[in-house]
Amino acid sequence: MGKRKGNNRNAKSAQPSASKTAASTPNSSTNSNGLSDENQKLLELARKAKLASESELEEFKSILMDEYSKEYDEKKANMDQELEAEKKARKKEFEDLLKKEHEEAVAENERLQKEVGDLEKKISSLEKNAEKIENEQKKILDGAQKEAGGIIEKAKKEADKQNEELLKAIKDKKKELDEREETIEDREIELDGKERALKIKEKRVQKQALIYENANPDAVASLEKALELRANQLESVRHEFEEAQMELNKIRIRMIRSEGVSPEELQQENDALRKKIEELEDKCSRFTQQQLNEMLAAYESKDEWLTQIRNLQNDNAAKGLELTRLNNSICEYEQLKAQLDLLRTLNEHLRAELNNTKRMLESNVGEICPALTAIDVDESANTGDSYVRFGERQSSKNEGITNLKGLVDHVRRYAAAQSKPLYYSEQDMRAFIAGLAASPLSILQGMSGTGKTSLPKIFCEAVLGEICVVPVESSWRDRNELLGYYNDFSKKFTAKEFTCNLYRAGCERYEDTIYFIVLDEMNLSRVEYYFADFLSVLEDKKENWVIRLVDTDMRQLPTEITEEVIKAIEKDKSDEARELEEIVSKLYPENNTLSDDANSTVSGGDKLKLIKYLADKRFKNKTKTRSLVGGPQHLIDGKTIRIPRNVWFIGTANRDESTFEITDKVYDRAQVLNFNTRATGTRLDAEVPRIFLTYGELSKMFMNATNSKNCAFKAEESELLKEIESILKSSFRISYGNRIQDQMNIFVPVYIAAGISAANGRIDEKMKTTLINEAIDFQLTNKVLRKLEYEELSKEAAQKLRAIFERNGLVRAKDFIDWKTGGIEN
Repeated sequence: MGKRKGNNRNAKSAQPSASKTAASTPNSSTNSNGLSDENQKLLELARKAKLASESELEEFKSILMDEYSKEYDEKKANMDQELEAEKKARKKEFEDLLKKEHEEAVAENERLQKEVGDLEKKISSLEKNAEKIENEQKKILDGAQKEAGGIIEKAKKEADKQNEELLKAIKDKKKELDEREETIEDREIELDGKERALKIKEKRVQKQALIYENANPDAVASLEKALELRANQLESVRHEFEEAQMELNKIRIRMIRSEGVSPEELQQENDALRKKIEELEDKCSRFTQQQLNEMLAAYESKDEWLTQIRNLQNDNAAKGLELTRLNNSICEYEQLKAQLDLLRTLNEHLRAELNNTKRMLESNVGEICPALTAIDVDESANTGDSYVRFGERQSSKNEGITNLKGLVDHVRRYAAAQSKPLYYSEQDMRAFIAGLAASPLSILQGMSGTGKTSLPKIFCEAVLGEICVVPVESSWRDRNELLGYYNDFSKKFTAKEFTCNLYRAGCERYEDTIYFIVLDEMNLSRVEYYFADFLSVLEDKKENWVIRLVDTDMRQLPTEITEEVIKAIEKDKSDEARELEEIVSKLYPENNTLSDDANSTVSGGDKLKLIKYLADKRFKNKTKTRSLVGGPQHLIDGKTIRIPRNVWFIGTANRDESTFEITDKVYDRAQVLNFNTRATGTRLDAEVPRIFLTYGELSKMFMNATNSKNCAFKAEESELLKEIESILKSSFRISYGNRIQDQMNIFVPVYIAAGISAANGRIDEKMKTTLINEAIDFQLTNKVLRKLEYEELSKEAAQKLRAIFERNGLVRAKDFIDWKTGGIEN
């Protein structure tokens, strides 16, 4: 090969020699080509040398390729031998290691089995003793309970029996006494009547005796006998009456004794009755017999008089009711008259107010949305809380957080260093941050007191973000409860706290600030009702995230036009400028001040045309502090609000009888994080400073994670997800939608990046696999398996899913299956 190289060099050196020879013989003869014979010979020699060199070069290439191929085969064979030897050595080493570990595992297994056997014996012995003691206690307790129950039941029956007998005796006695009292009262009334009749007859006999005293002696004797007979009868009746009275007194004494009346009380009552009898006898003695007869006749006709009295009382009551009704009617009439007068006065007052308001509104002057305009004023001022927070963010630049793993550590350390520390596991913090990357809507749900609302708060504190907590009310039924109301009468828009914070987040001072809006207890009302517009809009591209607040332009004309505007319109030679010039002359006729009477000459359309021109040209007021056009400055066309890209919506939710079930429509669009237990930890004594992490820096971290080859993940290519999906499809007809797949393709890479830092551009593959399975576990449990919450799992499907989850370390998914099949909560 060296010889050939030398020949090649000699062939090449022949050319300059020939040229030199030809140049040295200028007097040689020439041929038809204009070359001398010597030069022609030299040319032929050069051509032959060239052909020889080309053939030698090809031969050289062939030989070189053969040598390289041979050398390559030799090196490959040597490397294969070395690899085979190293493979055998590694295999032997690995087999020895496995054998050693297997022997150790067998020994450990035997030791554990022995311990398990001893423990099982102890447990069996303890269970037998416990069962024996429990049976004895149960027998004693059952015997005592049975004996106590028998005693109680017997005592209860005896008491009920005695009570029944006593009640029956009392009822019978009372019935007997009532009957005897009624009989005695009847006999007493009868005796009273007989006594009165005898007295009347006695008086008549006495009168007759006076008449016949000097008359027939036989008749007188007969009358005396009859009178004596009547006296005997009266005495007999009086005797019966006294006996009956005595019997009545005895009965009354018995009743009094049965009722527990003392003899002293009885004596007092008897004295009172005797005194009353004496008073009655004294009253009777004051009247003559004729008067008593008249009284008796009146008494006998008392029923008739009582009937008349009752009739009169009824008539009087009816007339009284009629009178009351009439009085009420009069009062109602007076009240209605007073109310009518009041309503007339109020109507006149409201009409005057309406006219004033109408005049004010028709002039298109005044703030339609004072709340949003106030935010513009605050954000342009160099004082106030907003300015102070802006300055704090500018002076706290991020110099320590360079990746998502550092962000997780910073937030956890900041939370643990608070005076009242908060603890969150690494998994939950990674899932929360990955959820922010996957969706602008997150739902934190679980038990009360586990730190759901505190998590976004402490996150914003740690990175100097902004947060607003909006309590959701159970009465919310539509978007107006969340955004605000427009009053057609007053022409005012009342912006709610949610709208104000959404508007503030889009201002210049907050455009690069992480901004959380928390819907606290978001499922107290139906989310798909009041949050429906946002659920639809957030599905679109970020540049299309807009919500219309009102149908009218909320910007207002300035009260005073500037010379800058007038000069700009005069300089413009377009037809539109001439129209605007005419509108300005009508609205600002004197001293460039808005006229109060401009409403009659300028239409609403012309006013809006001028407002749009002033807003598009961004004219400032005289002091150059704010826009010349009034009203909210950051609304699109004065009526539509843009959802800033730096805003995340975070909802907290409890699941109890006072809340509504969150539907699949909401769950599919949101990232869900469950808080079932309260995390624990150790408080950090060192102070952890707050660092301003901008929205741009966080977005860049998310983008780097999703584009990184180290964190690459495609849900549609995952064999684990395909295996799980096939079971869910065949058993429950449940599959992953495109939305869930897209969110997984962002969530998993960000979760990986938040859990591990790449060293020298590489990461540990075993750790990566663990993080991938953890991320899949979160997404699978919270977004897919939760759809099986009210489905009945077959034993076969549950066993298949459990086996897959156990094999891949999907702890949350396995707990869900255990809960479904075991009937107990996690």
